[in-house]
Amino acid sequence: MKKRSRDKSQHTAAAEKLKVELLDDLVLMRDADLRSYWKQVPWSKPDLIELANTRLESGKPTPLAYALKLVPHEILADAGKRLDPFGSLLLAVDLAEWGQLCRDLKVPWMVRLWLAAASQLLAERRLIHRAHGWADKWEQLRRSPTSEKADDYYFARLRHAKAERRAELLRIPSLGGRLAKARQEQDGAFLRRLRRAKQEPEKRAAVTKGERFTVQHWIELPRGVPGLCFFSDSALHDLLEALGLVKATDSATKQLRVRLGLIQAGAKRHLIEEVIDLGNKLLFMGSILKRPWTYSGGPISWGGRRLWPRFN
Repeated sequence: MKKRSRDKSQHTAAAEKLKVELLDDLVLMRDADLRSYWKQVPWSKPDLIELANTRLESGKPTPLAYALKLVPHEILADAGKRLDPFGSLLLAVDLAEWGQLCRDLKVPWMVRLWLAAASQLLAERRLIHRAHGWADKWEQLRRSPTSEKADDYYFARLRHAKAERRAELLRIPSLGGRLAKARQEQDGAFLRRLRRAKQEPEKRAAVTKGERFTVQHWIELPRGVPGLCFFSDSALHDLLEALGLVKATDSATKQLRVRLGLIQAGAKRHLIEEVIDLGNKLLFMGSILKRPWTYSGGPISWGGRRLWPRFN
């Protein structure tokens, strides 16, 4: 009995540590950053009320909907108004109480749900700004008070911005002052960098389809399929392989998730531990499920093309 109590305490402490680390990163995202973020990603800000009413093919609530229904309505409504809904929800939820509630309801795979949900925002930002090439520099450049680092931060954003955002960055008032200073001091290096940045096409970092799909659907998949945060690493690989987003020989699915900083809803146990592609249906299996769950709700499409079934 003492060992079980100690295990629960350690589990809660680990979750709290992850919560603090996540919130530290999320707080760095100002409202302006978050507004820019929602312009860059190919989906809209999560609607918590809508997600709370999402159902599986069977008519039962999805795992996320089930969890959202357990959150007091006033907390859910307030978090839904924020630019970072799941980060705000994470801040409002007591993880120790949530963990105990999950254990009482016999849904241990949802103990870390709010950590998983909040991690999606940071993972997508890493895809846009950090994961490939200059990961360690982003926040350093952003927080640096020196003009040289500020220049690096500005040009990094400019190189990775889409057309509309590039136009905004080239019109910001601070650029006028910096340009005047560069001309006064005959700062040829800055002027050349700015000239090249204006002429260069968009230079976004290489991002794989598997990465984009995983981040976009970390919380919920189309047609009510449980979000990828409820999958084990092997089940995640099974699904991405079935959808043609990774190769059968690719063993880097776990590294993909870890590199992006995506947190799973379960720690040692997961809702879905295996995905089997039977051609006309997908079979989702796990030791927590009372019986295998089957998806046969028609083709799965993403990014303008059909992913599954891959062959007629």
